[in-house]
Amino acid sequence: MNPELTRKLLDSFYRAQMAFYTLPPLPEGLTPQYVHIIDAITHIEKENGKVRVSDVAEWFHMSVPGATRSIRALEKIGAVRKVRDEKDRRIVLIALTDQGRIWYDTYVEEYHRKLSALLADVPESDIETTIRTIPRVVELMRDHPITLAEQSTKSIKTIGGVDEI
Repeated sequence: MNPELTRKLLDSFYRAQMAFYTLPPLPEGLTPQYVHIIDAITHIEKENGKVRVSDVAEWFHMSVPGATRSIRALEKIGAVRKVRDEKDRRIVLIALTDQGRIWYDTYVEEYHRKLSALLADVPESDIETTIRTIPRVVELMRDHPITLAEQSTKSIKTIGGVDEI
């Protein structure tokens, strides 16, 4: 790929990040990341019938301690609760509270439904290409960090509001 196309790709990542600034306001303490975790918990529960912190960690390709911190924060704001597995009391499961389900219904289901209607004119094939491409690029960038040659820079002094080299 040529460097100009690479620049445009990285610019599109920046623009994609800007989408988070268009999200509807969230209740105090609820962040877009927490909404994403609430969504994941709902999906994991539908697939497995129960959810462990390690399931959430695996879903997001993150460490168990990182997932634990997020789950604790969600517990603190009343979105999730911990429960013991009835068959094996050593296993701690997580479940959405009534408040967590309300937030799921509003900030995931309702928002996705309305956003889907807004995106109706964007070809699904474009959306599917984006869905496949972004994780692949991120994985490549993460697994193959680029080191740059150290460059000497001249010291810049500001005198009276004017930069001087």
